[in-house]
Amino acid sequence: MKRKRLWFIAVFLPAFLGIIYAVQYAGHGDISFTGFVKGADYVYFHNGGRVLAEGNVYSPSHFQYHLASDYDARLFQRDLRPIHPPTMLYLYYPLSLLPYLTSLAVATLLSYLMLLCAIGLLLRTHPDLKRSWAFIVFVSVCFPSVAATLLTGHPSALWILLLAGGYHLRKRNLPFAAGFVLSLLSLKPNFYFLVGAVLVLAAEFEVAAGMLIGAVLTVIASGIWDDFRLWKEWAPIAMTYRDFLPFGGGLARQHTTRTFFRLFHRDGEMGNYLNTAGLVMGALSLFFPAIYKFSAKKAFDPDVFWAIVPVAVALANPHMYDYDLCILLLPMIIIIRKAIRMGLSETQILLALLIAVGLPAAASAVSPYTHFQLSVPFLWWLMLKLTLPFPPSGNAIRSLCDRLPASLPGIGSVLYGTQRDAHHRLRVPH
Repeated sequence: MKRKRLWFIAVFLPAFLGIIYAVQYAGHGDISFTGFVKGADYVYFHNGGRVLAEGNVYSPSHFQYHLASDYDARLFQRDLRPIHPPTMLYLYYPLSLLPYLTSLAVATLLSYLMLLCAIGLLLRTHPDLKRSWAFIVFVSVCFPSVAATLLTGHPSALWILLLAGGYHLRKRNLPFAAGFVLSLLSLKPNFYFLVGAVLVLAAEFEVAAGMLIGAVLTVIASGIWDDFRLWKEWAPIAMTYRDFLPFGGGLARQHTTRTFFRLFHRDGEMGNYLNTAGLVMGALSLFFPAIYKFSAKKAFDPDVFWAIVPVAVALANPHMYDYDLCILLLPMIIIIRKAIRMGLSETQILLALLIAVGLPAAASAVSPYTHFQLSVPFLWWLMLKLTLPFPPSGNAIRSLCDRLPASLPGIGSVLYGTQRDAHHRLRVPH
């Protein structure tokens, strides 16, 4: 059995990457068979790295000029403007030295390897998952946001790797080191500030201190050589934040509380009211990890806490595309571990995941027409179940699951086991 699983993974992982490459490179020149540029938004990062050496990188007209002159002319129709901090552009500078299609292939491979490293780190965090490693690798790679990350050229694999690293170090009681690793989330400021806010609210002050010091050192190291010129140019863009909040067709691909409300009515005064209501309600989700930590007391389970953190960040984030949901691999693997400890089979867990992931993914595909994003209420339900597993709610879920066939336990029974394990078994706080 072990040898069969090893052979399966040895074949599956290269085959999956081969399919991604086949989809990416189908078409002539820089344009894929879909009519869009190959690698989708990767052209933004590649162009940013190339323009970086010339200066004036944060000028929209200069950025657009290079898109039109250095890539396929059809890219000129896309309104791509630089919004990321200088450190993100420095990250892509070495890749920008390669021809675009070659650079895309290398970046896709690196993202894939980072995803596998993140999964491996989470498996290393929980040695009791050793027997199920092949199953966890399979379901993690099949998570829809993984394909979205690889096909769109976004660095979302880095975010889950950093979260996995921070979680691993915090579990080893190295809070400052965990925060130092998480400080690299400053490459994506919205993630950095939301994760930092969650940790401060939950009184994880040592982790938050590591994040602050690490981010300050990153800014100094990347800006001291040019008198912080690029940081000064980026500061006004960061302050307005308007460019981070798409209001057009991109809303249907986002999975935040803000966009959940905004999809119902996009325009006019009503649209602005719904947008504000979504932002306020989303901000409330940042309190849930702290609510869990302080209400659980001696029954506090750090695994459950770190499962709630990415969900809260996703719901509070004003800007959360499908590829950004890679951070949900952390709670997914934690919940799978709890399900295995409950005695559920891999087939039962797989069926539960097909429901929990498949239905929101299907609803997301038609959300431009239905104006409804199922992933958002599901994530709220998931966060509430992990945070507030009081007896009335728990009994209701257990009663529902008891009525289901034994071959299809549903995600509810998995979560019931998670909350029961967290709240009815004393654990050392850290």
